[in-house]
Amino acid sequence: MIAKLKPNGEVLLKKSSLVNRLYSKSGFGKLDKKGNLLLHPIEATYLLENRKIKLEGKDLQSFFQHCIKIYPRFEIRYLAFRDLRKRGYIVKILDNKPFDFKIKGKQLENQYILVNSEREEFSIKKILEFLDEANNFFVAVVDEEGDITYYSFSEADLKGNIQKNIFNKAQGILLGDRVIVFEKNCAKELLEKEFFGKPFSEGIQLSFVEAAYLLEKKIVEIIDPRRKKKITVNELIDLAKKVQPDIKERLRVYMDLKEKNLIVKTGFKFGTHFRAYKNDPDMHHAEYLVEIVDNDFTNTWTFLSRIIRLAHSVKKNMVFAVVNDKYLRYISGSWLRM
Repeated sequence: MIAKLKPNGEVLLKKSSLVNRLYSKSGFGKLDKKGNLLLHPIEATYLLENRKIKLEGKDLQSFFQHCIKIYPRFEIRYLAFRDLRKRGYIVKILDNKPFDFKIKGKQLENQYILVNSEREEFSIKKILEFLDEANNFFVAVVDEEGDITYYSFSEADLKGNIQKNIFNKAQGILLGDRVIVFEKNCAKELLEKEFFGKPFSEGIQLSFVEAAYLLEKKIVEIIDPRRKKKITVNELIDLAKKVQPDIKERLRVYMDLKEKNLIVKTGFKFGTHFRAYKNDPDMHHAEYLVEIVDNDFTNTWTFLSRIIRLAHSVKKNMVFAVVNDKYLRYISGSWLRM
């Protein structure tokens, strides 16, 4: 059937049985008062490529070139639309909206999709803005070969099952970039009840963030042997800044995760700030990998792909802890099989 390109960029198909099938059964376009079908250029390109329609005065190549000149990001939006349609989804195109598409199908109903090129910037601020528009959404990332990878973003509600404990007061000794608790019984209690530190002889060694937390909670007092005096939380943080400049942000997130009844340990072996357990680490794997970022954090989609795929490969949920002067928000990012 021959379609006609209108001055406003829409493609018109006159009323027919084909129009009825495309609109009613396949979810293409919108009907005008006369029953004609008005197609978005992305939809028209898809139907033209699949030889469902012909376009007056243009073939696929010339129409595609025409659209690229007129519509921003046309090529990556089209590639994502094409992929979603081939996967069996009904796709509604959203122009002048925060998102590119709204899809339904395969048990998904009105799920929002944002389309990005792998060369575009990954911005936490934008992710937060999109989450304020929708409770969750997908991002279709188009790589340089035209393949599509899908990621889901949502607010993460982190909760653990670790009960709060009462500890006997312990003494820690500041040694280099860590704190050692030598007293055997105190160290054993800290390690066995809430998995603080790592064994060191008969005691435990604490990371700076663990030591600062326990000092803040008045569970330990820390002695600096060089100055032969007790040190405060602020003094410990100032010392830690020399080797760990983001210690304040780490401590803020660590304390919040502990309040959520999680066991929190370093995530260094996974390339993140923390790993977090909902249950006893001796019996269970960590459920979360937590990466701390500020509100202005940007990176590449390659970075995101790498960090989320790693979490997926070790069966953990990737969570971004977004630190701001006014709030702390947890954003879950996951790889999707659409």
